Amino acid sequence: MKSVRRLLTSAALAAALPLSITGCLFVAGAAIGAGIVHTTGEDTAEVVVEANSASAYAAAREEIQNRGVVESADADSSRVQGTVGGSSVTVSVSSPSSGEARVSVSARKNGGISPDIDTAEQVAMSIVKRTR
Repeated sequence: MKSVRRLLTSAALAAALPLSITGCLFVAGAAIGAGIVHTTGEDTAEVVVEANSASAYAAAREEIQNRGVVESADADSSRVQGTVGGSSVTVSVSSPSSGEARVSVSARKNGGISPDIDTAEQVAMSIVKRTR
């Protein structure tokens, strides 16, 4: 059984290697400014949007307000905190370059004990849609 599993694993890796070498460059290039959400931790989703930081911050605030309750919002620090579906959500916006904004969404449930990556990803994707 182990030899069959090892053979299948080796075959899958061998088949994926050519795709991963060329695919990584393509995906990495597409991710910059393309609105692709990726996870950066157990409770955090991040995305770069093609919008200035003020527009991304406004979209984040609207999204939290639409989905739940905004508990605090500070335009100077580009940070929004609120509650979405019982989870505590924090959105931070920074500006890595002109015309782009990096949006980081963290979500925790059960009083902050457990990560809620699903909510973080959903909020991040909705912010992408609002900035288009």
